[in-house]
Amino acid sequence: MIVRFSGATLGLLAFSVAVVGGLWAGNSPTLILTRAIWSLVIFCALGLALGAAAQAVVEEYARRRFDAVRAEAEAQAAAQAPDEEEKAPDSGEPQAQEMG
Repeated sequence: MIVRFSGATLGLLAFSVAVVGGLWAGNSPTLILTRAIWSLVIFCALGLALGAAAQAVVEEYARRRFDAVRAEAEAQAAAQAPDEEEKAPDSGEPQAQEMG
């Protein structure tokens, strides 16, 4: 999704800048549209490449963060497991408390 969004955004931006710049300069409509379409194609391809790189970076960060959180959770579970075994009663029956 990042790839398509960045490609479309950069392509549309380049197209609109080329149209406005051509109108401001007083160029003919054919020249304006030709340059605008070429700008759209080039910047869309550039946006797709940048979007693919950004998506790869985000996915790598998410994978590393997930692995770090999972390792931390496993370490905490391993640290708490011996404590729970010491607190657990030896028999499976609940112990009755004597009231005096």
